Amino acid sequence: MPEGRGMSDHQQGIEARELDELGSALSEAIDCSVTYRSYELYGKPAFTCKHGLVFPKFAIKGAMALDDWSAILAGHRQSA
Repeated sequence: MPEGRGMSDHQQGIEARELDELGSALSEAIDCSVTYRSYELYGKPAFTCKHGLVFPKFAIKGAMALDDWSAILAGHRQSA
């Protein structure tokens, strides 16, 4: 850990990198721009696309882990 930085700063850096990775993967998968919202949906952090659709962080992590974006793509196609 860099000198002068606390564990909290280090953890925030890891979280920011994870959010960047998740947002990039989602945007690429649905071919639509997305933003991370600091509000929480049912206690879960979420991304929104330019059409206003909400994608919970846990759903994006699951799609990445399984390498299966079909449910997310289907939802986006129906609503966009």
